[in-house]
Amino acid sequence: MTTDFKSELFFSACLLFRSIHNGRPADTDIWEESVILLRADSEAQAVECATRIGGERAFSYAVAHDDVVAVEFIAVQRVFKIEDSLMSNGAEVFSRHLRGTEATSLLQPLSDGSALAR
Repeated sequence: MTTDFKSELFFSACLLFRSIHNGRPADTDIWEESVILLRADSEAQAVECATRIGGERAFSYAVAHDDVVAVEFIAVQRVFKIEDSLMSNGAEVFSRHLRGTEATSLLQPLSDGSALAR
């Protein structure tokens, strides 16, 4: 079976989610950055698709003492066109430049002691 990908481009999209405890946003909320792979005919179509997927992935769950944590979709932070014509091992699906403070923050464990994935 062959697939003709000439009419569609590949994009990755960075989605931002925020875990909000009992409906009250706080500076201590945990944020999630999720990078997803998309096929679309244009960057605008990729943004639309990423926005739909982000909204579908929002959810909430109960925790101790009848508290609720809502994982809310906040935004499509950016869309990145994948330039590699063939999806293969090592193909770049997302890239961004960071300030030193941003990189340092990414390397720090969460305050709950969670280990970094390496």
